[in-house]
Amino acid sequence: MNLMTGSTRRTFLKAAGAAAAGTLAAPYVQTAGSAGRLRLGVIDHWVPGTNEVLRQLLERWGEANHVEVTVDFITTIGNKLLLTAQAESRAGSGHDIFALEFHMVPMFKHRLIAVDDVVDDIVAAYGPIAELSRQAAFLDGAWRGGPSPVMNASAATVARRDLFLEHAEIDLTEWFPASDSRDPAKVDRWDWEAFGNAAAALHAAGRPVGAAISPVTDSSAWLAQLFASYGAAMVNEQGEIAADSDAVREALEYLTRLAEVMPDSVYAWDDASNNRWIISGAGSAIFNPPSAWAVAKRDSPDVAQHLWHCDVPRG
Repeated sequence: MNLMTGSTRRTFLKAAGAAAAGTLAAPYVQTAGSAGRLRLGVIDHWVPGTNEVLRQLLERWGEANHVEVTVDFITTIGNKLLLTAQAESRAGSGHDIFALEFHMVPMFKHRLIAVDDVVDDIVAAYGPIAELSRQAAFLDGAWRGGPSPVMNASAATVARRDLFLEHAEIDLTEWFPASDSRDPAKVDRWDWEAFGNAAAALHAAGRPVGAAISPVTDSSAWLAQLFASYGAAMVNEQGEIAADSDAVREALEYLTRLAEVMPDSVYAWDDASNNRWIISGAGSAIFNPPSAWAVAKRDSPDVAQHLWHCDVPRG
């Protein structure tokens, strides 16, 4: 999601949005003269090499459009990304375009210009925006943010298939084969109760599952899936607090049981803690995009070969 101000910067976002999708449409390209300078604040990606690829794409766009592009990579560790956005929002200065994690957009909607034309172009070319993103970024009748070329909100189950088989007697490669030939009956068995039973067995074996329960994005990502799978919501579509419900209580009761077999440190984890933990070999499962596996391939190949990405349990 992007925080920005000014009409020239808006032209840049239209071009950047097209470039992120793999094209650079002619109407967005300056043919002569200088379009000025743009400073971008984007997320410091955890996977080595990703930042440099993004920098090259943005600078290449700048050269083609006679724009001096400066890119700053800002870590999410210690909530620095959020703190930087808050400071710049209050000061009314800083980066021209800012990559916000999706749940942050409503916090800054009063500072974000509408980017309906950008999103309309993306939708016309690639189809509709996911409902989750629409709820996060379509605010007060306008799109206040658009898709980012890096990062995502998908937090799959990333599990040690060897440990699940040994200690929980669950063959994840059989339940979730690397093909379309799934057995619906086995997939249906993968609910939170099954996961909780496996977590208890893995905890007893000294190889617990782990997921952040702290004020970070990774925590929001997997907990949102957990609560949604129970039909629970903290806030409804009208923006009203909806926490007082049987569904929320049921989800919280389950989470209480699950937390008892996770490391005590999950209450202080940052966005990289679960990655480091699974790569270290201490843990048996996390909820994450494939970034932990990508780094494990380099730093801990013995762990990487056993990591299996599969569905988040159903409610």
